[in-house]
Amino acid sequence: MERPTLNVSVRENTGKGFNRRLRAEGEIPGVLYGQGKTPVSFSVGPKPIVAMLNGDFAKNTVMNVAIEGESTPRTAIIKDYQVHSWKRTLVHIDLWEINEDTKLSIEIPFKKLGVSAVEESGQNVRITRSTIKVRCTAANIPMAIEYDMTTLPEDAVGLRISSVPMPEGVEALFKHDYNLLRFKKARDAAELDEEEGEESGETAEDAPAESAE
Repeated sequence: MERPTLNVSVRENTGKGFNRRLRAEGEIPGVLYGQGKTPVSFSVGPKPIVAMLNGDFAKNTVMNVAIEGESTPRTAIIKDYQVHSWKRTLVHIDLWEINEDTKLSIEIPFKKLGVSAVEESGQNVRITRSTIKVRCTAANIPMAIEYDMTTLPEDAVGLRISSVPMPEGVEALFKHDYNLLRFKKARDAAELDEEEGEESGETAEDAPAESAE
C-alpha cells in the first residue's frame, strides 16, 4: 500500500501568539520527534492529517514527511494530536520518526466476525476491550485484529487475548491474560445493566455543580 506524503514547512517561531496567527491562516503547528534527534517544529495544513485520522489506519497511519529544504522524506507515525475543546477542529500534531525496523507499540481496533454458537443459543456478548495493544514494525501494522466468532465452542464463557490469533509479524502485548469479551444470558445481562445503572446513577443533588467561572 502506498504511503501518504505530508508536506510541511519548518517554523522558526513558536509560542501561543505565533501559533494563534498560524491557525488563523489555516495551518496548524506540529513537531516531529525522533530517537536521539533534535525535534523539528513545522507548520502544515490540517486537511491531510484529518484525512489520515479518518482513514483505514487512523492514528496508526505511516506516512512520508517531506520537510521543506530536505531532499529525502522521513518516515513517521502520529504520536499525538490535539483538537479544539468545542469546535473539535485539529489544533496541533506531534509525529514520531521511525524506520522500517522500528518496533512500534500501538493500539489496534478489535473486531469480531460472524456469530458464535453461544450467541445463537440466546446469550449476549459483551466486548470488554475495543482495542488490543500490539508490537510490530511499520510494514506489519494491521487495520484491525479480527476474530472469527464461529470458531468458539458452544460452552465458551468468554474470549481471552491469548486465544486470539495475531497476523504475521504482530505480537500481542499483555501482562495478564485478560478477557476481550464475555457471554451473559439475556436475562442476566438485563439485570446486570439495571444493577450497574443503580450503582453509577447520580441524582441532581449528587451531581457536581458546573463552575461559574
